[in-house]
Amino acid sequence: MTIKPIRWVGATREEIQSLPDDARKEAGFALWTLQQGIQPSDFKPMSIVGKGVE
Repeated sequence: MTIKPIRWVGATREEIQSLPDDARKEAGFALWTLQQGIQPSDFKPMSIVGKGVE
């Protein structure tokens, strides 16, 4: 299985790194899950943006 790359936009990486430990770990796990191609458990479609946007 190929791990999908993360493409950071603007200061998002630095912003995640500045979060408290618990929030940073939760965000990191969510990103890792997405990289594996697994849909997150708290997934909510963003239909206002466009069909299929996650």
